[in-house]
Amino acid sequence: MRNIHINIVYILLLASLSLTNFAYGQVNDTTIYSAPDVYPEFKYQEFKTTGKACERYFKLNYKMPLTLIDNGYKGAIVVRLIIEKDGKLSNIKIIRGMNDSLDESMLNFIKTMPVWTPGLKGGKFIRTEINIPIRVSWLYGNND
Repeated sequence: MRNIHINIVYILLLASLSLTNFAYGQVNDTTIYSAPDVYPEFKYQEFKTTGKACERYFKLNYKMPLTLIDNGYKGAIVVRLIIEKDGKLSNIKIIRGMNDSLDESMLNFIKTMPVWTPGLKGGKFIRTEINIPIRVSWLYGNND
């Protein structure tokens, strides 16, 4: 009879620990999703899509550093980042660059972006990892 009581107490203890961890995990969920139910959005001016809003934001706000202005750049930089539950950006890194100085300049610029609307999964805001391809066309002091 004593063995049954100990087993039941042990099972109840495990169940309560599991429920505690479950509740804790929901409050402090640090999971990073790459396929949310609703993707994060960047809103800027009147643009309805994240792509168009980002493109406009970059064109109006990015300033090519003077040390790079006389060089020609054509290609793409791909940035990986996490959009946090509050819409702030974190873990920003270049996964495909063009030039160390240009990459660093772009990285610093992205760190100053306004907050995004975070992604959703199951109706809750989540941390979402995305890649942003940035098309660069700067031909010896002229951008097009």
